[in-house]
Amino acid sequence: MTIMDLARIYATVYIFIEQIGEELLDLDANVSLGEYTGDALDHVGLEQLPSLIAAFDAVADTLDGEEASIVRDISESHGLQDQSELPQRIEANIVRQRAVCQAAGISPIAAVAARIVTVFTLLLERFGDEEIEPGVDDEGMRRLAATLHALPPESLAELIAAFDVIAPDFTSDAEAVRAIPRDFKLREALAGAAPLVEAPATLRRARAGLPPRVSVPRLIG
Repeated sequence: MTIMDLARIYATVYIFIEQIGEELLDLDANVSLGEYTGDALDHVGLEQLPSLIAAFDAVADTLDGEEASIVRDISESHGLQDQSELPQRIEANIVRQRAVCQAAGISPIAAVAARIVTVFTLLLERFGDEEIEPGVDDEGMRRLAATLHALPPESLAELIAAFDVIAPDFTSDAEAVRAIPRDFKLREALAGAAPLVEAPATLRRARAGLPPRVSVPRLIG
């Protein structure tokens, strides 16, 4: 998997977070989604930041209007140009993750991408009815699925393998992480199909024993 593939995946997530707004996602939930996916992106490591910044600019060049502006803002809003150190917890995770990836024969970048997809997926499906409007979670996952299906075959194959690599890091959610390739129909896409991904968040909530979402009165902010 390339740094450009990673940038496309993160751009999809970030555009969704920026576009849904407080009308559809509670402010605290929106902040949590941004913080945790940003934390996952940090696992790329400091030495990759110049390439990542350039990749976000290249992705923005393929977009128009608001989406292009959102992606161009990622590097500045995340402070990537000025980042000179990472928390010790993340540094330790990076070292361990790279060793595991080497043993598994996949790129560490694929593990970072899988971590971003996992955090985004788990958070969206677990938000309460008072935090997110019905259908918004499914729309976010469908957008992400479309980006993942468009990955080059070799990158998609690495990403599928990476979910097994990172799953133990999510302890009690490990099986939910391993189910992501199935729920996003990544293996079907790798085989050359053009699978439709119907209501992935609703499907995963049902499997976890969570009830369907309902629209409830709530205060934003």
